[in-house]
Amino acid sequence: MLSAITASVGAVGKCTTPSVASARVMLCATVNARLREFVNHWIEIRRRDGTLERLYNHWILALSPETTSPRWSVIRDVLHWVD
Repeated sequence: MLSAITASVGAVGKCTTPSVASARVMLCATVNARLREFVNHWIEIRRRDGTLERLYNHWILALSPETTSPRWSVIRDVLHWVD
């Protein structure tokens, strides 16, 4: 016997009704309740922290991530050896 673990993420990262574009499904044995609970919990954590929305935007919508400034560097910021 198999059961499906499903979750879906809308464009703003909130749970919505499943659709072909946003459904996430994992099949596991119905006797394996611990795995099902673990995966459901993991999906909920990733939905809340924005990971699923970020991955959806990158892989499905092909949106580039926000540009960030370069990290602080002794060579660049103090010694000015490189630009």
